[in-house]
Amino acid sequence: MPEWFSPPAFLLTHKQKPKHNLEKSHEQTPKQDNNQILLAQMQWSEIKLFYRQHLSYSKPSINDRIALIRNSSTKGAYRKLQNDSVVNAGLSGALSDVLSDDLSDDLSDDLSDDLSDDLSDDLSDDLSDDLSELNQGINIEVEAKDSLGSLGKIEASIRIKPIGKCQLVTGLVVAQIARGQGFAHQLLEYIKPELLPEQAYVFAIPELEPFYQAYGFIVCHKPDNDIQQLFLKYQQPDRPLILMKLVSK
Repeated sequence: MPEWFSPPAFLLTHKQKPKHNLEKSHEQTPKQDNNQILLAQMQWSEIKLFYRQHLSYSKPSINDRIALIRNSSTKGAYRKLQNDSVVNAGLSGALSDVLSDDLSDDLSDDLSDDLSDDLSDDLSDDLSDDLSELNQGINIEVEAKDSLGSLGKIEASIRIKPIGKCQLVTGLVVAQIARGQGFAHQLLEYIKPELLPEQAYVFAIPELEPFYQAYGFIVCHKPDNDIQQLFLKYQQPDRPLILMKLVSK
């Protein structure tokens, strides 16, 4: 079954925050919230990777509404992402930041032959606090990775991109191994209630003109100006497109 994934809520709210907050000023952030934020970041990275692999010229934006179909048979087993650096950056980054920047600087400056008992106690307390916060971050990441694995592998996707006051249906893609199962039709049926007649457009390849016609789109010769300008930008001699508009029934 298709499902919505809408990235703006978490990206716009948390994009200035690091994946793992080790600073004491953020200690009051509920663990569950951190888990949800990290899981959403991992999902967003997975979506971008899916498009890079299957439709490289179509790049998702945080302003898009994205509908996905996942393979239910892969639920329960975490699929190793090819961009492990994104998934594991929090762990390696946190470890590097804490051990290299904070702790190594303190040890270099303070661990000398004349180290006093008080300073040793302070260092021990700081080390304990830092490692406790690091451990919390690791636990959050492990839980988020387990949650991502329970969702299943992405097999198809479509996006609704806002263009001024209009909508552009774009990024319809089905993984090659998942074709022939009607996923494209399922996605169009799923998003259609969200589309605005006379304001929703699609730049269709000629082979898909009948497909979009079945969902109420017709060839349009006088589109909205914003859509027209974007269509001219996307139109390529070696990849011709047809501009279509959703009409009222």
